[in-house]
Amino acid sequence: GGEPLPAGTVVMLNSVAKTYVGWDGMLYLENVSSRNELVVTLPEGVPCRIAFEAGAPSKAILDLGRLTCRP
Repeated sequence: GGEPLPAGTVVMLNSVAKTYVGWDGMLYLENVSSRNELVVTLPEGVPCRIAFEAGAPSKAILDLGRLTCRP
């Protein structure tokens, strides 16, 4: 629906790292790969997915902008 995910929403990065959505839909991730998948468990229990590429590994902070979660 284009709205930010609610704070506290559970997110799995590449099926190994569990994290949570912060305020305003912000998400901080560590140890991303060049190709990644997030599996988000929405508050109503329905999962959705986000795939993104992060390029070559770097120590720089990478801003991926807005990403859309799709069923």
